[in-house]
Amino acid sequence: MLQKWGRDKEKKKEREDISQTVTTSGDPDTLSLLRPSLSLLKHRSFTACRHFTLTLASIFVHNIEFKRKKRELGSVAVFVRLNDREPQSQRPIPSVGVLNKSEMVLLKDIVPAAQNNIESKFIVLEKGSTTLEGQNRICLTLVADETAAVHLQLWGDECDAFNSGDIIHLTKGIFSYQHANLILRAGKRGRLEKIGEFTMSYVEIPNMSEIHWIPDPSNSKNYIQDYVISPHSRIFPLIP
Repeated sequence: MLQKWGRDKEKKKEREDISQTVTTSGDPDTLSLLRPSLSLLKHRSFTACRHFTLTLASIFVHNIEFKRKKRELGSVAVFVRLNDREPQSQRPIPSVGVLNKSEMVLLKDIVPAAQNNIESKFIVLEKGSTTLEGQNRICLTLVADETAAVHLQLWGDECDAFNSGDIIHLTKGIFSYQHANLILRAGKRGRLEKIGEFTMSYVEIPNMSEIHWIPDPSNSKNYIQDYVISPHSRIFPLIP
């Protein structure tokens, strides 16, 4: 009988401690949510009520800590806290860059070929006048990147689409001879796309169109540099 009385006294004391801990923590918004659960301690199973109340109390303490950090750190704390509590399965997966099959090529590394296999980025330095070749309009331009320059031929609507200062992304381009002139162009299979303006480093020397190329003796399908015709474009004067 004395043992039962002692256990009841211990349980009563623990109930009082739980209630005192929660109700004196000082957050009125959360206390309004906890008061109904505290009343259960008097009428329900002590073990169930204790578990339920402690769970709510832990949420309450978490809320107090969150509000404190929010005051200290400002709105940033809101994002950090919500992100910390977000389930792992719902967090966005960082995107991983995947290289295209044709990697970007610097202009100094382009070589004459019969295939549309050049992907590069460059800026338009000079644009010549538009002329007719048969029924098609063509326009020759001088383009460059940080390694070299080259003559780029525009065809059809491309003549109106690009101007000096435009930064262009070329995909599936071809670098080959046309009427004894070595030029870079998109051709029918390639594409030219404007991706910016003006802000790009460039050089005008060497000019890849002003180099004499010959078939590689060890592989006639490839070309190698023979000699430099001119260090810079003979069509477009150097920009001072």
